[in-house]
Amino acid sequence: MPISALKVAVAASLALATSGCGASEPPPHLRITGGDASAGRQLIRSYGCGTCHLIDGIAGARGAVGPPLTNFAHRTILAGRYPNAPRNLVPWLMNPQAMAPFTAMPTLGITAQEARDIATFLYTQGAADVAVPAPIPAAYPWLEHAEAYRAADSRRLTGTVRIDPQRARIPIERAMELLADPPPGN
Repeated sequence: MPISALKVAVAASLALATSGCGASEPPPHLRITGGDASAGRQLIRSYGCGTCHLIDGIAGARGAVGPPLTNFAHRTILAGRYPNAPRNLVPWLMNPQAMAPFTAMPTLGITAQEARDIATFLYTQGAADVAVPAPIPAAYPWLEHAEAYRAADSRRLTGTVRIDPQRARIPIERAMELLADPPPGN
């Protein structure tokens, strides 16, 4: 292999290794519709996130003010109080002060699309070996029928049943209400 071709191959390998473009995709439970990790990487640079945070794959991102954002896909808590999930990370990036008024994280005017891109990039950090949560089994399989049971119980306990034109069967709860109120004139 000629020297120039070798230099190009080494440069390309190094670029992929350090760019984040070769980073794995976010795990399924952390994927964001319309998010672009490579655009997010550029946005992290342009917003200067590395001034406060340590971020792998971003040159010069060695800040120590905020938490390190390495292996972000492994994190379970965001901002010390929210589950680390796209539904929380995207709004956090857009307006952290609204979610945690006394946070040191500034509101930078990040748009919704930019927040999706940045979040997508962050979720590639450590994504190669993150465990995908198993679907939660139905702890109570009867829950899907619970409303029907509740309605039947309600009818049984509160509904009056006409036995014939002269008689009706009333539920015990209604009978107790009638007994508690003495007839007028007594």
